[in-house]
Amino acid sequence: MGGTVEDELADVVIRLLNLAGLRNLDVDAYDCISLNWSIKFTEHCFHLVYVLTIDVMHEPKEQYMRNVINYVISYLFVYCKQQDIDLMFFVEQKMKYNQLRPYKHGKKY
Repeated sequence: MGGTVEDELADVVIRLLNLAGLRNLDVDAYDCISLNWSIKFTEHCFHLVYVLTIDVMHEPKEQYMRNVINYVISYLFVYCKQQDIDLMFFVEQKMKYNQLRPYKHGKKY
């Protein structure tokens, strides 16, 4: 698959779903309607990286991780809808493609 923005966003969703499955976390929709959708794509990316890397001490770690995963996945789907990107299509295509690839893509590490 090509290195398009849609492919990369699909990879993010797939990796977050894998992490949720690994940690046995439920994935639910998160309300992203009130977000500022007029900002640039790079600002959206910065925001999501910030959310994924911030460490909050006041919540139990698993609950926080579940909330972050739900938030980022929902955010990406809403963002893609605003941009007329069918993210689910790209997730499905990427998953099909990944099933055909060899383990670690032929790399040793």
